[in-house]
Amino acid sequence: MKKLLGVLLLLLAFGSRFASATTICPTTSNTNTDCGYILTIGPGSTITGVAVAGANPYDGSDDALIGVVNNSGSVFTGSILLSGSGNGGGLFDFDGDGICTFIGPGRVNASSMGTYCSSAASNGSDPADYQGPDNTFSNISTKSVFDDTGDVNITGLAAGGTTFFSLESAPASITIAPPVISSTPEPSSLVLLSSGLLGAAATLRRRFAV
Repeated sequence: MKKLLGVLLLLLAFGSRFASATTICPTTSNTNTDCGYILTIGPGSTITGVAVAGANPYDGSDDALIGVVNNSGSVFTGSILLSGSGNGGGLFDFDGDGICTFIGPGRVNASSMGTYCSSAASNGSDPADYQGPDNTFSNISTKSVFDDTGDVNITGLAAGGTTFFSLESAPASITIAPPVISSTPEPSSLVLLSSGLLGAAATLRRRFAV
């Protein structure tokens, strides 16, 4: 009986472990992990990044999927500047085979994670085909074929939420600049502000009524 109980406990432990696993990036017929690189937004909107060991490019050649995890404790809206070099060329040196051309509607690896892709993005319209849910690119500057920069603009990423995007190369070296934050008042802050305004209005009305 004790042995049976032990086996059941082990199965429950493994089950909860697998149930808690989160897929951040979509997969294609070429990938062996869901992401090739992970950016983590931490408390105070600090940004850290780490490569996923042994990850295959999603296009079978050089392109990389970048996952984003928001562990900041609040909704994140801001722009993250990325710069550096890639194993196959510049990070933002796009050439029409972004992730949407694999997972978008009607594509070879069509996925529910690619429902955000427009028909233009699915057909290789740069840079939209490389973008992911709730993010866009801007200020792309190609210094050379192996060294370029660009902003990843993320909008409304919930606390604990994830998103992804693709780059033209698996990062060989990458520099992450502090994000430019567009702060959105939390609902509780809006309630406090409304209460304060109503109180001030009531006070003024009493003064003028006297």
